[in-house]
Amino acid sequence: MTEKQILMDIIQEFTNLKKEDNNSIKSILDKAHRKIVMVVERKFGRERDYKNQLEKLQNMYIGPRIYVSGMSESSVDNQVREDLIKKSDRYLNLIDTILEELRIEKVNDAKEKIEEEMRDGINKNVEERLIRILNRFHRFVKQLKQRQGKSTIPIIEVRNEYDVQDLLHALLKLEFDDVRAEEYTPSYAGSNSRMDFLLKKEEIVVEVKKTSNNLKDKEIGVQLNDDIAKYKTHPNCRILYCFIYDPQELISNPDGLQNDLSQEKEGFKVKVIITPNR
Repeated sequence: MTEKQILMDIIQEFTNLKKEDNNSIKSILDKAHRKIVMVVERKFGRERDYKNQLEKLQNMYIGPRIYVSGMSESSVDNQVREDLIKKSDRYLNLIDTILEELRIEKVNDAKEKIEEEMRDGINKNVEERLIRILNRFHRFVKQLKQRQGKSTIPIIEVRNEYDVQDLLHALLKLEFDDVRAEEYTPSYAGSNSRMDFLLKKEEIVVEVKKTSNNLKDKEIGVQLNDDIAKYKTHPNCRILYCFIYDPQELISNPDGLQNDLSQEKEGFKVKVIITPNR
């Protein structure tokens, strides 16, 4: 049974309270008190003033404040009954306050869930756009070697990592507004270093590697492990994309390298993409 249902049941029990005798009313109020305490402890702990209000209600004085000699038993009972009804009304006021807070909490939870779903959708769309660029990079490079008719644009050859960075920078500009190249990272292992690209608004870092005879599986794995440790401390890096351009297919086990380094832990995500795919 939910907290709201428990409180609504108490309200229902109180509707016929005036038809009960004093002892029955006392029993109903005591039972209601225990239920409200349970709801408060379950939902709010000690973060609200409800506990103090409940203690005051529990200790509320019932009956005549002054006993006059010769006061009839019926007069005493009437005063007790009047006080018990007042007490029940105060419980109802407190229940109304709690129900309103539970309603607001439920609305806020729903808003947070919607906002989280929207963020997830936006993040998914952003990453899909980035992955599409990285996966199609080799196609782009191959197309740069083709010329139409009397085109005067020189043939572009990608020979080293700097060439990859220059071309990728231009492609990222097509999809993202704020692309920052060679942004400094916080001090790591006693020195500062630079990241290749930071998508500031999206909190995504793209680190670029190009394979060569001196940079294959093992060497790239070591470098990327260092990069992962470094970027965990960067305040603007929520997701790290490690982009490896391997046109000569020098990496012997691309699936193994991707599986070993890709991870998602404690709000920090690492994704490794090797192109061309094979």
